Amino acid sequence: MKKPMTDKQIQAEIDRLLAMKPQIRRYTMFGDDNWAKIDLMVKVLEDQMTEDDLMSYLDDEAEDLQMTDDQRCELESDGFHVIGWMEGDEDESPSSGWECLMPKPVEPEKKPAKRPAKKAAKKGKK
Repeated sequence: MKKPMTDKQIQAEIDRLLAMKPQIRRYTMFGDDNWAKIDLMVKVLEDQMTEDDLMSYLDDEAEDLQMTDDQRCELESDGFHVIGWMEGDEDESPSSGWECLMPKPVEPEKKPAKRPAKKAAKKGKK
């Protein structure tokens, strides 16, 4: 078993998630709310929730969040992953799962290398 994450590591992960959020498409093509998942991850990290805390939170918020059973199950799974990471049981950080949805940086267009100017042919040489 690995060591639990430190407060500094947890804060760094919160900062990464918050920085990524506006760059990630809010809704998937299936209508799932990516931002709600990120918000839950941040909440779990900020409050350093236990599994019981997460379940109580989702019970309290279920109606306000207007989520289906499938959506709740996904949020539970995401929350459990975050808790496992905080406790040192998960290798991948919560933000690592979002990296594939980040826009790729646009590389500047490469200009073709300039060719050296051709020397003018000398005329009149026989």
